Amino acid sequence: DGTLSIERFLAGESRADASPDKESAAAGASQTSAPDDEEWLVELGEFSIEDLSFRFEDRALEDPGELAIADLDLTLAALSNESGARFPVELAMAVASGGSIRLNGDAAALPDPLLNAEVTVDNLQLAGIAPWVRDAVPIGVGGGSVALRADIAVDEGEQFAADGSVAISGLDIDDLDK
Repeated sequence: DGTLSIERFLAGESRADASPDKESAAAGASQTSAPDDEEWLVELGEFSIEDLSFRFEDRALEDPGELAIADLDLTLAALSNESGARFPVELAMAVASGGSIRLNGDAAALPDPLLNAEVTVDNLQLAGIAPWVRDAVPIGVGGGSVALRADIAVDEGEQFAADGSVAISGLDIDDLDK
C-alpha cells in the first residue's frame, strides 16, 4: 500500500487478525519474509535521553500556567517486544520552579503495559501549580513544597496502586472568594 508501518515488525498481531489490506500488502512482500506463524522479535540494548529540557504553557487557563522541566534523564534498558519481557526504567528530572522527581523500577510493554517503580519527589514547589489550582477552585497557592516517597504499580488491567508517604511543608494558601 506504499506506507511504512512499524506495527508489521512487532509481536502482537496474528495473521488471523490481519485485515485484507494488510494481507494484500504482505502478499506483495519479499519471498524472504518470515513464515506466517513467526513473529518478529525486536530488541534494543539501551534507549536513553540525557539533559532534555522543555517548557509547557497552558494558555487555556484564565491565568496561563507554565511548567518547565530541566535536566531530564531517561534510561530504558533491555527493551524487547517479546510478550512479558520486563525492562529497567530510570527517570530523573528537575522542575524549574523548584524540586526534583525520580523514578526507578521496571516495566513491560506487551501484551499489556506494566510498571513497578519507586517514585521520589523532593522539595517540589507548590507555587508552580497555582494556575491550575486557581482554575479548579477559588484558592490561591502562595507557597509550600511537597515531598513524596512511594512504590507505584500499574497492572495488566491498567489498575494503578501506590503505597508510600507524602509530606507538605510551609503551605501558604488564600481563599480567593473573600
